[in-house]
Amino acid sequence: MAPSVLDAIEPLSLYRDSLRGAFRENAADFFNRLVAKSGIDAAANAATVSELRVAEALAADDERAASLWGWATGIAIAATACAIAGAAYLLDCGGPGDNMRAAGCAAAAVAAATLLFWQTLPRRRARMASAQAHRSEAERLRAIAESQMAPLNALFDWDAPARIIEKTLPGLTFDPYFTEGRLAELHDIFGFDPAFTAGKSVLGAHSGEINGNPFVFARLLQMSWGSKTYSGSRTVSWMETERGPDGKIHVVTRSQTLTASVTKPFPQYTRDTVLIYGNDAAPDLRFSREATSLSKAEDGFISRLRMKRRVHSLERFSRNLDDEYGYTIMGNREFEALFMTKDRSDEVQYRLLFTPLAQKQMLALLKDREVGYGDDFSFLKARKINVIRAAHLESADLDANPAKFASVELAESRRRFQGFCEEFFKATFFSLAPLLAIPLYSQTRTHENIYRDVLARTACHWEHESLANYLGENRFRHPLSVTRNILKTRVVGRSGDVAKVEVSASGFRTVGRTEHVPVTALNGRTYIVAVHWDEFLPVTRTSEIHASERSGMSLAEYRNAASTSAEWQEFFRNWGTDASRTAFRRGIVSF
Repeated sequence: MAPSVLDAIEPLSLYRDSLRGAFRENAADFFNRLVAKSGIDAAANAATVSELRVAEALAADDERAASLWGWATGIAIAATACAIAGAAYLLDCGGPGDNMRAAGCAAAAVAAATLLFWQTLPRRRARMASAQAHRSEAERLRAIAESQMAPLNALFDWDAPARIIEKTLPGLTFDPYFTEGRLAELHDIFGFDPAFTAGKSVLGAHSGEINGNPFVFARLLQMSWGSKTYSGSRTVSWMETERGPDGKIHVVTRSQTLTASVTKPFPQYTRDTVLIYGNDAAPDLRFSREATSLSKAEDGFISRLRMKRRVHSLERFSRNLDDEYGYTIMGNREFEALFMTKDRSDEVQYRLLFTPLAQKQMLALLKDREVGYGDDFSFLKARKINVIRAAHLESADLDANPAKFASVELAESRRRFQGFCEEFFKATFFSLAPLLAIPLYSQTRTHENIYRDVLARTACHWEHESLANYLGENRFRHPLSVTRNILKTRVVGRSGDVAKVEVSASGFRTVGRTEHVPVTALNGRTYIVAVHWDEFLPVTRTSEIHASERSGMSLAEYRNAASTSAEWQEFFRNWGTDASRTAFRRGIVSF
């Protein structure tokens, strides 16, 4: 294997001094090549969009003015109505003198209001007509702009950020989609637990390899049971006797609103975004660490005191020979305090992994406040499998849907594309950075890929679940489900290159329940308060989709072939569908 830029790097400085600028240029160049390939006229589009923005602004101005004139018309009508009502009241209740004055005032008010009304109504109508004309012009210009941008919008594809990253960072490659071969590699060679996604639905996955070692970014939807509190109330009353100020006994009525509550199970849905990485280095080592605020602390007396206390605690833990861990603190106390892996299982392999260089590079990542995200990640190593979770990765947009870049304006499309790709690269790079900071990982390469041919081309169930979620929960959910649905898939048959995929959607329906709670009132009596609550009962619906891998085919190529190719038309006829009822995502056509 040829040397890679990832063989020996300090990830923080490499990104700051080289990769960030190189990626920005590569993304701009990628977009420019798409523009050139599309053949669109940038100047003509800019002129059309300029006219469009003017028409939209004029329409907005006219609509605001029409609204103001509408208010004025309303005020005129209200004033007239009030004047007539006031005059009627005075005529009905006042004396002869008041009647004359009321009639004169009312007549004057009605005349003034009528004049105002006839002045405002035509202006409002004129503004509304002008707004409609400008809106029509804006729609005409928007249609022209859409037509001008259509060739470029058709060229955007799902893999654009991945291709730019591969050019920027040799040694890192992305798969077109997550294959059975890649999943089998993680499981068979590195011991990845296939039950990792049990009860979870894969919303999206990006797999690949870095220096020959497999990885996958995955976003999962999972359900767990939380609780919800329901409340009910009841007002009760009773009679009491009391002695009044006059010394006599009186009967009085007392009342009280009684409240009660019950707490019941409630399904809650959360996302979990992870990076899973396989590497043969330190094959028996297990450890875990969590992000710590100590890495972000400003330099000062309190921070130094916290660091000193953390180090003393680790030193005491290291001297304790009675616990289940063989933890022995290393000389770099700052690294031990900030990275803190008290549960490591093998001190020899841990030191092979975290050499002085690795410790230095990891500390740079943890203490960074300007370039990346600092210490926002957890790190789990379970022998050959590494799992990274990061706050920035959880909030990152990893869905490179081409629709996000499509626009009627070239400048806006460029801004969206450039911004998305740069954020995608930063988020994925700094999730990989804790792994890249360990030289032994970059120097250790996995076995030759033994999963070729069929497995290397066949999409795995992670990709099918991602595809089903892209098509939308509503397509698969049970009609009685009132919650989100966990979509799980399995291949139940295959005809040629088309897989028949079963999609199981699991959600919950509700059944209204009532619980009667005894509550004691101030009179000492106990009353029953009814509390209504919802019981969540599981419902499942099974559907089917078909999926066919077309590795190497772009979205633009598929759209063209689906509409013009006789071969594809025959394919659609054989499966009882047509191009309008299919979706093409990341090299997989589904229907």
